[in-house]
Amino acid sequence: MTTIKATLSLALILGLIEVALPVFADNAPVPPNGILELEGHTSVILQTGGFDFLADVTGRLEDAGLTFQYRAVTLGAYYRPITNLKVGVFDRLQAGVRHDDDWVSSPNPLPWSWRSTTGRLENELMLDASPRFLLDFLPGRSWVLMLKGRYIYNTYENQMSVMVRPELTFFWLVDREPLVDFQAAYEAYFPLNFGTTLIYESYPWLGIHYHLASEVMLELAGSFKTTVWSSSQQWLAAGNSPYQITYSRWLVSFGVLWTLSP
Repeated sequence: MTTIKATLSLALILGLIEVALPVFADNAPVPPNGILELEGHTSVILQTGGFDFLADVTGRLEDAGLTFQYRAVTLGAYYRPITNLKVGVFDRLQAGVRHDDDWVSSPNPLPWSWRSTTGRLENELMLDASPRFLLDFLPGRSWVLMLKGRYIYNTYENQMSVMVRPELTFFWLVDREPLVDFQAAYEAYFPLNFGTTLIYESYPWLGIHYHLASEVMLELAGSFKTTVWSSSQQWLAAGNSPYQITYSRWLVSFGVLWTLSP
């Protein structure tokens, strides 16, 4: 009798696994197999009349073959209503972004892969608030804490999200002027009307800026990015079971920042 019970229990377990696997493995998208992304960007900031006008160009190599997937141009401005606060409005034109609905299958129903989005243009409208606080009680007396919050609306997908980023910066001063600054931050994106998780994407990161001149900075940053893709409305409407896929990879970013004053 014990042998029969054990056999039936094993059969039940194997049956549950067989049912579950199509939902979470065979019948769900498989994330890219790349573990490294390389990003480059350049920013120009024009400071005039209390405003910081920003123009930024960004490109990124992604996936296992480090293909040129993502590119973006961002325009906007910050305004400082009080000493410790900057608020901003920005528009980003981008291509190569991947959404949950960009999973495609050919031949149907498997295998699953990414729809090509390198030629698809999207707009993101952003509202930004960045309060900053000088932590002069810490050793060195040149620590700055920033608590950035940003509302993001993607006009292509009508997706809304909120980004939150606490960031701590230490400035190494020479003759009371910054020579190098070191940054540590954690960035998290909270989806408002899409996905099934509390946080869609997150990454801790470390960065360093070398102040080459009063108007030029060189930037090097590294982060460990985690993205959670989950079943979209299109997927569920097709009668499929829900899924959740987590994709993690390293990102190394290089940048040149120009600050100009008339």
